[in-house]
Amino acid sequence: FIDWLFNKLGMYIADEIWADSQATLDMRLPTLLKPQRVISFCTQKLDRIAFGNAGAKFVFWGRLAKQKNITKAIKIFRDISLATENAQFFVIGPDNGAETSLRRLVKAEGLTDSVEFIGPLSFSEIQTYAVRSTFFLQTSNFEGMSMATVEAMQMGLIPLVTPAGEIANYCVAGKNAILIESDEESCQEVTSLLKNPHQLKQMSQMASDTWRDALLYREDILGALQSTSSAT
Repeated sequence: FIDWLFNKLGMYIADEIWADSQATLDMRLPTLLKPQRVISFCTQKLDRIAFGNAGAKFVFWGRLAKQKNITKAIKIFRDISLATENAQFFVIGPDNGAETSLRRLVKAEGLTDSVEFIGPLSFSEIQTYAVRSTFFLQTSNFEGMSMATVEAMQMGLIPLVTPAGEIANYCVAGKNAILIESDEESCQEVTSLLKNPHQLKQMSQMASDTWRDALLYREDILGALQSTSSAT
């Protein structure tokens, strides 16, 4: 409550409100008429290290929390693994209350040999799993910008994601991503794509190209400060 109260106070006295995405602004400030700005949350330029040639290999990194809806991701992976050979899903991140139930689900579905819970890793360690993967699998109920998705795309991973928050604005179905509207259709799209190496590599390249000219966080912050100062 105290956090909420001071955030509200800060919003009312602020000259301008900045956020990671329009989705965050729409959710947090539906009625507050203040100047608003979306700030780029790209903190670093990442090289493309995944090339769409690792087969049915999936990776996720982030908090193992209820709002990430990793249960859905595991069920989608299960359906894909039934239709493809040697499928693997690397789940990376700290437990925020969901890991026990997720492990139970994996065991119940007979996926203990193909779903691996890695735990929290440094970003350089995450990259060692990204290079072994083709898809970034995330099925969140809500996201703002989704930094993990942005990082994954820069590295050439193909997003297999729910169009939550800002994701819907930069992931384009059939171009640089697979958007999960229907679980069954998404699984069919993945299995079809895995049979077309050229299209896989092309989509991987397009995912990486999406962020080629993006401003870095520090550049956008400095530009926003100069713009705000000039206006006042």
